[in-house]
Amino acid sequence: MSSKFSMKNKERKYIFVPYKYKDEIKQNGGKYDADKKQWYIYKSNPKYQKIVDIYYDENFNRIGSEYFIKPKQYIMTEHQRIHGF
Repeated sequence: MSSKFSMKNKERKYIFVPYKYKDEIKQNGGKYDADKKQWYIYKSNPKYQKIVDIYYDENFNRIGSEYFIKPKQYIMTEHQRIHGF
């Protein structure tokens, strides 16, 4: 039973993190998967939902090679994306 619990705590959610935000995501428990070249966060992280809601690729505008977080009123939470509200 304990191995099942530990596997659940190690469950990953891959997220979109532009390079300029790498230090911020590291401070909040984000990890980088070098094989997949993608950032992730463990679902057991207490800040999980907040981080997932911010680092969702549609929450960013791209201008040239730079990414910027959209103004808050244009950012949808994961719940809004799934359920439409």
